[in-house]
Amino acid sequence: MFQDIQLPEELLIAVGSETKDFVVKGTRLRPVSGSLQNLILGSIWVGAFIWIGFALFGPFGTSGDPSSESTSLKLYNEDGTLNQDLGIYLLYALFLFPGIWQLTKTIIPLLKPGGIFIGTPKKLLNYRNGEIIIYDWDMFTMKTKVRGNAAKGSLTLIRTTGYQTKTNRAGNSYYIPYIVYMSGIPDVLEIEKICKQRIKESDTFLADK
Repeated sequence: MFQDIQLPEELLIAVGSETKDFVVKGTRLRPVSGSLQNLILGSIWVGAFIWIGFALFGPFGTSGDPSSESTSLKLYNEDGTLNQDLGIYLLYALFLFPGIWQLTKTIIPLLKPGGIFIGTPKKLLNYRNGEIIIYDWDMFTMKTKVRGNAAKGSLTLIRTTGYQTKTNRAGNSYYIPYIVYMSGIPDVLEIEKICKQRIKESDTFLADK
């Protein structure tokens, strides 16, 4: 539970005189397992529209003749009239963009390192890119999620605060809690036990049970 990691001075100062329960480094900002659905959906969406785009705007015209003239991207035709074919490109881009956005916001967190996590009796510290985020244990619920095995895995900690989604057409809205991911860490099962014990100790109601 104590990886051989050189801790930055500012992180040591933040820990202070507290004892360390664990010191681990996350391999990525988000676990791959929790992003698979978005990756698959985004890939299917983008792949489908790339295929449609190739069929519509590829090197071959509708006759299959590679010498056919491709649609011009100019706003106006040579006679000064508005190029109506340009609207097809804009509509295509409008439908393609959501898939690209979905893939981008899913892939980027997978490429970012998760940073260093230090657990102490009073708090959880996360150091990444020169920034330290400190969570008191009472900021988490007892609900956790573990993926992987005893050697290595990912731990999801759910916070007591979150945000309300926008109301949809049916008039329903959903509360989504903030989450802290500890992805690709060793001894994940033992660290989960420590985290749950510290969370329990921070809650006077739970601690008395």
